[in-house]
Amino acid sequence: MVAVGNMPSPLMSIRCCTYLVPTLRRRGCFAAEYGIYRGMITILTVLVVLGMIGTLATLFAGMVGIVRPDGNPKRSNRLMQLRVIFQGVTLVLFALLLLALRH
Repeated sequence: MVAVGNMPSPLMSIRCCTYLVPTLRRRGCFAAEYGIYRGMITILTVLVVLGMIGTLATLFAGMVGIVRPDGNPKRSNRLMQLRVIFQGVTLVLFALLLLALRH
């Protein structure tokens, strides 16, 4: 095994993880106690909030473009397509968040 400084090699980390996780499960410990699920839930929550903000911003930009008398209809149509994409991604992330919270 090759180690750089005080850092263990990636192979050693993989061996420790493959040994450690089943051992913790046998002892009744869960990965949530060690922050694995907590970090995933935090990241998913932040991504869902960013997706909602992106959806709202795209919605308002599209509506402003429609209201303007000199607005470009192609630009408004593109913004509404982006809004639908943002909504879809946000819903998928929200579903993943709910699955993670269910654990």
